Formats: sequence, C-alpha cells, structure tokens
Amino acid sequence: MGRPFLLDGLRARVSSWPPLRLVRLRCERVSVGVVPFQRFPSIEQRREHMMVRYIGMDVHREFAQLAVVEDGLVRDEGRMGVTSEALRQWAAGLRADDQVALEATGNSDAIATLLTPLVGKVVVSNPSKTRAIAEAKVKTDKVDARILAQLLAADFLPPVWLPDKRIRSLRRQVTRRAHLVRQRTRIKNQVHAILARNLVPHRV
Repeated sequence: MGRPFLLDGLRARVSSWPPLRLVRLRCERVSVGVVPFQRFPSIEQRREHMMVRYIGMDVHREFAQLAVVEDGLVRDEGRMGVTSEALRQWAAGLRADDQVALEATGNSDAIATLLTPLVGKVVVSNPSKTRAIAEAKVKTDKVDARILAQLLAADFLPPVWLPDKRIRSLRRQVTRRAHLVRQRTRIKNQVHAILARNLVPHRV
C-alpha cells in the first residue's frame, strides 16, 4: 500500500516542475519595462480647461444685466452699457469656450454679430417661448438674466434663426420701404382731409 502512494507522490513532484515560484518570477522579469517621465497637467489646470461659462444677458435699450453659471453655480455680474465700445471692452475678458444667451430685441442682432467671433456659442432666444418655459413670479432684470444663463447651461433655450450679413441688409431695406409706404399713405390722408374740410374738390 505504501509503494503506490510513493509513486503517486513522485509523479506529483515531476508534474509540478518547474516550481510555480520560478515561473512567476520569470514572467515578472519579462514584463518589466521602463516608462519615460511625462509631465501631466494638474487637476486645477484640467478643470479650468474643461469648465465652460454660461452667460445670460437681459438686454435693454441702454444697458444689459449679466448673470453667469459656472461650475454649477449662478452669480450676478452687474450691468453694462449697450454701446459698441462697452461691449468690446467687456468681450475682451471672455474666453473662447464661453457661451452667451440673450433674448431677441431690436439690438440683439448687432450684439450677437459682435460676440460670435469671440466666444464658443451665441444663442438668441425667442422671448415668448422663453417666458413659456420659465415663468417667474418675481420678474426683474437680474431674474431674467439668471434664467437665460440657467436655460443655456441646461441646453433648454429655444433659439431663433440668425441671418447672415446679406439677409440683414435686405431686411433693413424692406423694413425701410414699408415705413416709407406707411408714411406716404398717412400724408396723403392728411392732405385729403384738409381739402375736404375746405370744400376743395379732389380725387381720391
């Protein structure tokens, strides 16, 4: 009974060669390599590079109220004048990945045209649709600017189509002609009224 046990033991010893320890050491020595040193950007640098600022502008005729959403937080940025010089001075501090939102007004096209080459995205929103999405109980300039910035950050802002320079020029010409036609009609009606009041015959 002892002999078969001995043979089984010897057979077990022969089948386990080379020992597992040597095999592991040999594999580890083959897999070792030298990695050259590389300088990776810090966490603060990567975070600053990836962070996008979402800017809301509540535009009026003479000023614009500003609000910014950055890193998930919204803050007020005060007011600025709506002139070419003031806008250019403010835009000098913008980053290439910033995004700006404003409602469609009489001067929104000019503001969007000035800011588009300087930032990553400019969205001119439809005022009626924006109010339908976010109807605030307290409506102030600061609240409107905050709402625009937050809707832009959430990618939930309904934009309007922005025409190019040629289309804007054609629009101005059509608008000017329509104004002149209405003005001509109004003057003709005034002349006819004066003639009728003085019993002067005239053709309509």
